[in-house]
Amino acid sequence: MRRIPRSLGRALLVAALLGPLPACSGRSPTGALTPPPDAAPWENDLATAFDDDFTAIAPELKGRAPSNVLDQRLLAQRLGFADVVAVARIEQIFTRKRRGRIEPFVAVEIEELLIGKLVPGTESQQLLRLSGDEEIDPSLHGRRVLLFVRWATEATPPYHHHVMVAEPAVMEFVTALVQHAKKAGVLTPGGGVKKNRATRSSRNEPELP
Repeated sequence: MRRIPRSLGRALLVAALLGPLPACSGRSPTGALTPPPDAAPWENDLATAFDDDFTAIAPELKGRAPSNVLDQRLLAQRLGFADVVAVARIEQIFTRKRRGRIEPFVAVEIEELLIGKLVPGTESQQLLRLSGDEEIDPSLHGRRVLLFVRWATEATPPYHHHVMVAEPAVMEFVTALVQHAKKAGVLTPGGGVKKNRATRSSRNEPELP
């Protein structure tokens, strides 16, 4: 398993714990995820979808049990309102104890951007702090995941995210949805988010089957 270089890992850990350093316009100063200058304001009603947490079990796309419907709705919100959706691979899983509390982290390698763009200087390797207090199953090392990011310029770090294991059925659905959005003009051919998707009022949640 490839490991994040120590110097980069230290810089990303600082960014994850303390927030970004002052940046030149439109560039990441540390390599960590950094909002573009024109990032839309964070919307508090998206906090449940972008909860800085990890989902180890992919949602049942066609299930109709209440728990399945809730998971489907969260996936639709993440796809519809994310500024960045990426396919990534888990490189490291570790925890840190702070004031008697366990803080879990995952280090991922971003392999492909499906939706959105990253500012220049952003490293493909990212260290993400998780909001839960439970350790992540070590067997998830090397697994592909979907990373959903919504910018939150006043937060530390300046975004909220969710990481979900990328099961084949979910990947097939997401890929098809992205292609449909490009054909419909909602996304640019390169996956960039059109400006008219910047606010919640002008963005729709995709329908799941």
